Amino acid sequence: MDYLFYGMGWGLWLAIMVGPLVFALIQTTLEKGTPAGFTVGLGIWLSDALFVLAFFWAADSMRSLTAYENFELIVGTIGGIILLLIGGGIYLNTPKELPKPSFKASKDILANGFKGFAINTFNPFTFIFWLGMIPTYVQTNKMIDTQIFIFILAIFGTIIFTDSLKVIFAKKLQPKLTLKNIILVRKISGAALVIFGIALIIRVLT
Repeated sequence: MDYLFYGMGWGLWLAIMVGPLVFALIQTTLEKGTPAGFTVGLGIWLSDALFVLAFFWAADSMRSLTAYENFELIVGTIGGIILLLIGGGIYLNTPKELPKPSFKASKDILANGFKGFAINTFNPFTFIFWLGMIPTYVQTNKMIDTQIFIFILAIFGTIIFTDSLKVIFAKKLQPKLTLKNIILVRKISGAALVIFGIALIIRVLT
């Protein structure tokens, strides 16, 4: 049972540390509604699920990859560029009228899901968390298969729960939005993603 609470703690830490995703979730939910916000979440969760699969079936190979001399430089640069492009697009695309929440499955699932997936996957911290820190923690504590399953499930469940709370929180703010406020949200969200992208690129280049 201890590993359930340990996993929840690790999940909360990851939810707090991956800053750009907070802005992506909230901004999308405010403008397009709850279903759209959850599609960003689905992209994030799919990315994490793939990391979990890699953890179980290719942990040694993935850790060798993270140990590669230029790994952080390559992934960090790609991640930084993705954040710059997404953030710049959000910042510069100013609506002329208050957006009406709408969700077109054929279009938005792919676009919003890719946003969440890309930001999460190409964040070096996420990669190192799942394929560097967690395997080390598991081995250090000599967990058996059942404990590992509970531990990973608790992390993943906590991530889904906290991301869902962010979407629900944004949904409650939606009825109070004005065009001025929605533009302000876009400017803040876009600028935040750009800043995260620049900071990420600077960090891996220095």
